[in-house]
Amino acid sequence: MPHIPQMRAMRTLVTAAAACGLAFVLGCSDSKPLGPPPIYSSIVISGPDTVLIGGSVTFSATVIDTGGNPVASPGLTFSTSASGVASINNAGVAQGVSEGDVTVRATGGGIQSNALPLAVLQGYGWVDQSSAVPTVQTLRGVFFASNREGWAVGNLGTILHTANAGKNWSTQVSNSTGYTLEAVGFLSPSIGVVVGSAGRVLRTVNGGTNWSVVAVDASGSGLNDVVFQDANRGWIVGNGGVILRTINGGATWTRVLPNATVLDLESVAFPPYNLGGNPPADPYGRGWIVGAGGTILTSSDFGSSWRLVSPFVTSDGLLGVTRRSKVDAVAVGSNDRVLNTFASGDSARWQLAGVPAPLANLTAVSWSPESAAPGHVWAVGKQSAGPAQAIVFHSTDGGGSWAAQALPGSAPLSGNGLEDVFFLDDRRGWAVGEQGLVLHTATGGR
Repeated sequence: MPHIPQMRAMRTLVTAAAACGLAFVLGCSDSKPLGPPPIYSSIVISGPDTVLIGGSVTFSATVIDTGGNPVASPGLTFSTSASGVASINNAGVAQGVSEGDVTVRATGGGIQSNALPLAVLQGYGWVDQSSAVPTVQTLRGVFFASNREGWAVGNLGTILHTANAGKNWSTQVSNSTGYTLEAVGFLSPSIGVVVGSAGRVLRTVNGGTNWSVVAVDASGSGLNDVVFQDANRGWIVGNGGVILRTINGGATWTRVLPNATVLDLESVAFPPYNLGGNPPADPYGRGWIVGAGGTILTSSDFGSSWRLVSPFVTSDGLLGVTRRSKVDAVAVGSNDRVLNTFASGDSARWQLAGVPAPLANLTAVSWSPESAAPGHVWAVGKQSAGPAQAIVFHSTDGGGSWAAQALPGSAPLSGNGLEDVFFLDDRRGWAVGEQGLVLHTATGGR
C-alpha cells in the first residue's frame, strides 16, 4: 500500500488531469461535461438532415480523449429528442417513425456531443394523403395549428382531424350534415371556428372533440371564410357582403355595418397570427377581403370598418387572399387571375401579376406565417387548359411569377380541383379538394 505522501501526490495529479480535461472540454464544439471528470474531451457527430418515415440514416461520431488523441472505438449512447418521431440505436442508425423534427445527440466519456437537426418526412415534394381520408366528400377548408395537428372541412358537415401531420385522418362530429362547411380557423390548438352555408358557425374549445353551434346575425347568408389575428380578434366573410367580427375568441360575433358591398365575399386576410403567442405582424390591424367581380375591401382598424378599393383591378371573381405584412399581399381567382400589392407611400396598392401556366381557375393562396424566405407563396386550383385536374403553383417573388409544382400520380387529380391550401412555414403545407383529395408537403413542394 502506498505511503500517505504518495497517495496525496497521486490525488494531486488526478485533480490536475481532470482540470485540464475540463478546460479542454469547455473549449471544444458543443460538448458538455455530464458529471464525473470526463475521459473524452470532445464528441462531434455528423449525419444527414432528413429521413423518410420507415427509412433509416446513419450518424457518425469523431471522439477525442483528454490527451488530444482520437478514440478508435468510443462507447457512445445516441438519442433523439422525441423517440415517437425518430428512434436511434447506439450504432448511430436513426429510423423515421412519424413526421416531425428532432435533434440527435451522442453522450459518452462524461460529456455530450453537439446537437444535429433531423426532419422526418412522409416524402419529398407533394405526397398523397387521400387514401388516409375517411371520406370522398369535397374538402373546402384546411388549417394546421402545429406541424402535426390540423383540421379539414367540407361537404355534408364533414370535419376531419389529424394528430400526425395527415398520415392518418379521423372524423369529428359536427352535427351539421345538412350544411356545406367552407372554412376552418384556430386561434389556439384547442379553440377553433368552422363556417359554412346558411350562416352556419361552429366553435370548439377542446380541439374538436365537441363542436357547438354559435348564433350569428348573417341573415342566412353562406359564410365562406374565417380568420383570426390573435387570441381575441377574428373575422368571417360571406355572401351578400356579410362581414362578422369577434373580439372574444369567437364566442360571439357582431355584424359589421353598414355593408361596404352587397357582392359575395370569399376570403379575408390579416397579417399572419403566430399560435405560439408572438405579437401580430401588424399592430394596426390592416386587413383585406376579396370577392365576386374583382371586389377588394380594405380595413385599417382591425376590421371595425371597411371600404371598397377603387378602381377595380379586375372584373374576374377573386376567391383567395393572403397577407404577409402591411405592404405584401396576394389575391387569386378565376381565369388564371393573380393580383399582388406594391408599396405606395404609407399604404399598398394592387396590380395584376404574372399569369401562371397552364391556365387554371385559382381558388386559394397561402403565404406562410413563419416564412424564412419572404417571397414564397403557393396557390391552388383546377387546371382549365388541357386536362381538368388539380394544380399547385409556387412563387418565389411574392406572386410576381409562378411555376407549377409536380403532384403525385397516385392522388385522385384527374377531373378534381383543389379548394384550399395552408402553409405553416416554408416547408410544411397541405392542400385539400374534391373527392377527398388531400396533398401534403414537408419540403415546400420541391
